[in-house]
Amino acid sequence: MPLWKRFRRRSFGPRRPAVFPEQWPLVVVTLLVIAGSIALVVAVLLD
Repeated sequence: MPLWKRFRRRSFGPRRPAVFPEQWPLVVVTLLVIAGSIALVVAVLLD
């Protein structure tokens, strides 16, 4: 199955990181905004 081997080599080869080090502050801010939005919606719904 050459197609599977080619796909496997491209997908599971040497991977680049999911998040680059300089992107971590952006990830943290995004997670905080999402968590705050969920908390706000829950607070409004339970009010």
